[in-house]
Amino acid sequence: MKLLTGLGAFASIILLTFMPFARAAEPFSIAPPSDWVIPSGVDSRGTVVSNQVAGGERLLLLDEQVNAASQEYYVHFVSEIVNENGVQDGSQISLRFDPSYQQLTIHHVRLVRGGQVLDRLDRDKIKLLQQERDLDRHIYDGSLSAVLFLEDVRAGDQVDYAYMYRGVNPILRGRYVDSFSVQSSLPVARRQFRLLWPNNRSLSVRNRSTSVQPVVRSLGGEKEYLWVIQNSPPVLVEDYLPSSFDAFGWVQLSEFPSWAAVARWAADLYPPARLTPEISTKIGEWKSNSSRLEEQMLAALQFVQDDVRYLGFEIGPNSHRPTEPATVFERRFGDCKDKAYLLCTVLRQLGIECDPALVNTGYRSAIADWLPSPYAFNHVVARVRINGREFWVDPTRSQQRGPLSARYFPDYGRALIVRANTTALTVIPPATTASPKTTVEEFYAVHGRKEAAELRIVTTAEGLDAERLRSYFSDRSREEVAKNYLNFYARHFPQIQSDGPLEFFDMPASNVVQMVEHYRIEAFWSLTENKRLYTADLYPLTLSEVLDKPSTTLRSMPLAVAHPRRQVVRTEVSLPEEWTITGETNAYSTPAGKLSSRRAYQDRVLSMEFDYQSFTNVVFPSDVPEYLKAIGRMDKELSYQLTWQNEELSVTGFQPNWSILLLAGLYSIVLLLGGLWLYRWRPSGPPAIPQLDSLTPAERAPEGLGGWLILIALGLVVSPFKVAALIVQSSPAYALNTWHSLTMPASEAYHSLWAPLLIFELLANLTTVVLACLLLLLFFKKRITFPRLYIGFLLFSALVGVVDELGGSLIPAVAQSPENRNDAKELLRSILGCCIWIPYMLVSRRVRATFVR
Repeated sequence: MKLLTGLGAFASIILLTFMPFARAAEPFSIAPPSDWVIPSGVDSRGTVVSNQVAGGERLLLLDEQVNAASQEYYVHFVSEIVNENGVQDGSQISLRFDPSYQQLTIHHVRLVRGGQVLDRLDRDKIKLLQQERDLDRHIYDGSLSAVLFLEDVRAGDQVDYAYMYRGVNPILRGRYVDSFSVQSSLPVARRQFRLLWPNNRSLSVRNRSTSVQPVVRSLGGEKEYLWVIQNSPPVLVEDYLPSSFDAFGWVQLSEFPSWAAVARWAADLYPPARLTPEISTKIGEWKSNSSRLEEQMLAALQFVQDDVRYLGFEIGPNSHRPTEPATVFERRFGDCKDKAYLLCTVLRQLGIECDPALVNTGYRSAIADWLPSPYAFNHVVARVRINGREFWVDPTRSQQRGPLSARYFPDYGRALIVRANTTALTVIPPATTASPKTTVEEFYAVHGRKEAAELRIVTTAEGLDAERLRSYFSDRSREEVAKNYLNFYARHFPQIQSDGPLEFFDMPASNVVQMVEHYRIEAFWSLTENKRLYTADLYPLTLSEVLDKPSTTLRSMPLAVAHPRRQVVRTEVSLPEEWTITGETNAYSTPAGKLSSRRAYQDRVLSMEFDYQSFTNVVFPSDVPEYLKAIGRMDKELSYQLTWQNEELSVTGFQPNWSILLLAGLYSIVLLLGGLWLYRWRPSGPPAIPQLDSLTPAERAPEGLGGWLILIALGLVVSPFKVAALIVQSSPAYALNTWHSLTMPASEAYHSLWAPLLIFELLANLTTVVLACLLLLLFFKKRITFPRLYIGFLLFSALVGVVDELGGSLIPAVAQSPENRNDAKELLRSILGCCIWIPYMLVSRRVRATFVR
C-alpha cells in the first residue's frame, strides 16, 4: 500500500511538472483576449435592410484586430439568425488554423436571446478535425479545424463568438503581409479592421476596388490603423466572372518595400542544391542520348513532368519553401515549387540557364498593380534560356509532347524571376505557337426515311487541346471514354449506337492527337407533328460549349469566356438522292471571338464548315449585350435542318389545300360583286366624250370597234385563258404537301416570303381573269367606262409584274431558276403595254367616238 501511495505521489509530481508543457502543446485553448484588444459590441446604429438578408442570416458585426509586434490576430463575429435556413447554416462554428505555427485561443461562444446571454462554450464539445481542402489537387497542408455544433439555436438568436490566432508563418521571416475584404455577399451592419503597427517598421497600404480610408492615430511606440464600414450592402456576384476580377473591394497590406525585396526573399528559398549520384547518373544518360542542348532539355523536362508525380505537403514553412531536389528525385513526387527547383537544378548542370518564376494563375497580369508580396503568387514555373532563345515551361504540365515550340504555356502575363538581382516583375510574352486547336470532321451516310444513318467522326487535337485529350485518355479506360462520348452525342441523337471500336492515335513528335469514332444512328429522320415531313437536325455539338450563355445577361460585372479556343467543325452528309440546297457563306464577330461558316452542295453531298476562334477571355459589361446578340446569331447559324416529304401521305395529282381553296372562293365572290358594281357604274360629272351631234363629220370619223381596238380586243380575249392556264400550272404549289414544304420553317425549301408571294400571285391572277372578262363585256357594249378601266387594268398588270419579280428575286430558289427569266420578259411586256396603250386610250379619236354609252 505504501508502495502504491509512493508511486501515486511520484506520478502526481511528474504530471504537475509537465502539465504546463502539455497545455502549451495543445492546439487550442480557452482564455480571455489579450490586453491590447479593444472589445466591440453590436452597434445600435448598424442596420441591415430586411430585403438584403441572404442565407437566413444578418451579419451584425465583423471585427478583426491585428497586433503586428506580438503576431496576434483577433476576430469577433456576431450574426442574427432570421429563419430556419439561418438556423441550419449558422449553428456550426468552424475555426481553421495551422498547428505547425499557430495556436488558437477561443474567447467566448454565446447565444443572445431576447436580452439573455447563453454561454455555449464547452471544451468537451469542440471537435478537432483535419479537413484537407485541396485533396483533389493532391496538396496536404496539415491544417486543423476546431468545430463546435451549437445546440438549441432558434430564429431570432444572435450567435456571438470571438477567437484569436497567435503566430505567423515563419517563412515570412517576421515580415507582415495581409489583406482584408470590405464587402461580402452578406449585408454587414458594422465591419472593422484594426491594426497596431510598430513605429520603427514601414507599412504599405493599397486599396483594391474600394475607396475606404483608415483613421490613423499614434499610441506611443505604435500606430493604430482603423477601418470602419457601416451598413455595407451585399454584393450580388454574377456568374461567369473572370478570375482576375475583384467582385469585392479589399485592402492590401505589405511590409515588403519592393518586388526586389520579394525576389531576394524567394531566392533564399532556392539555394544551389547538392547532386546525388542518382541525379548525376540520370544527367549522364541524357547527355549520352543526344549532344543537342534542346533535346537534353526536353528529356529533363519530360522526366520532371511525367515521372515526378504531383503531390505537395505544404505544412507551415513548406507552403513556400521547396523540397531539396535530391529528395524530390528520390521519392518521385513534389508540388510546383519542388518540380521547378528540380528542373532548374538539372538544367544548370546541363549548362542551360534556368530560373524558377513565381506567377499567379488567376489574377495573372493584374498583380502588376498589387503591393509587392509573396502572397501575390500561387504557382511556380521556370524560365529557360537556351541557344539564345527564351522559353517558359511549366514542370507540372504532364502529357506535353513535341518540341519546345509546340508546348503550350498559359498567358500568365507577369512573373517574378527567382534571382537575387531581380528588381521588378517580368512580362511574359504571349505565346505565338502551340495554341489550342481542335478539328472535328463528321461524315454522315444517310439512307432511306426509315433506315439508320452511319456517322464517322475524326477529331484532331493540336497544342493545348492535344494535351487535354491525351490526359483524358490516360486517366480513363478506353471503354469509359467510348461510353462518355456516346452519351455526349446521344443528347442530339437519342437512338445513336456505337458501330465500331474507338480509335486513338498519338503523334508525340508533332504534339497531335487524333481520335476516330464510329456510330450508327437509328431513327435519323423524325416525323413532324402533321406527319407530312421527315426532318433531320444537324448541329456541331462540340461548338456548343464555346457559345455558352451566362444566366445573368444584364450585367454590371465582366463576363468570362473560354480562351484561347480554336474549334473547326467540318460536316459532310452523303444524301440518298438529289436535294435542293443553296450554298452560303457567312461571318460573325463578337467582342470575344469570330465564327465563319460555309455551306455547299454538289453531287448529293452537303458540306458545311464552321470555324470559331476566340480573341480574349473577358467581355466588359458594356459589350455584353452586343456579345449575347452575336452569340444568338451564331447559334442559329450552327443549326441546319434537312427535310424530306413523307411519301406514304403523298398522292398523285393535286392534293387539296382547303384553306387556300376557301380563300380563293371567298375572294372570287368579292371580285364578282365588285365586277357587277363596276358594270353598273356611271361616271359623275360632264361626259368624257362629246355628244356626236355637236361634232363635224371630220371630227366624228373614225368610230366603231375597228382599227387598233381590234388588237386590244384580241388581248382581252386571250388574257383570261392565259391567266387561267397559269393558275392551273401553278396549282401544284398550293397542294397541301408542297405548301407545307414551302411555308413551314422546319422544311428545307422554306422561305418566309413563299406564303405571301404565292397568295399574292393567286389573288392577282383571279383579279386579272375577272377584270379581263368585265372589260370584254364593256368593250363590246361600247361603255364609256371602258377606257378608264382598261388603263387601270394595264397599270394593275404592271404592278403585279413588279411585285412578283421583286418578291421572286428575294427567294434564292426562284431567283436561280430558268423560269425567273421568263417572268422578267413578262414584266417588260407589261411595261411596254402601258407605254403604248395608255397614251392611245387618252388621245385616240376612235376611242373618244366609240365608247360613249
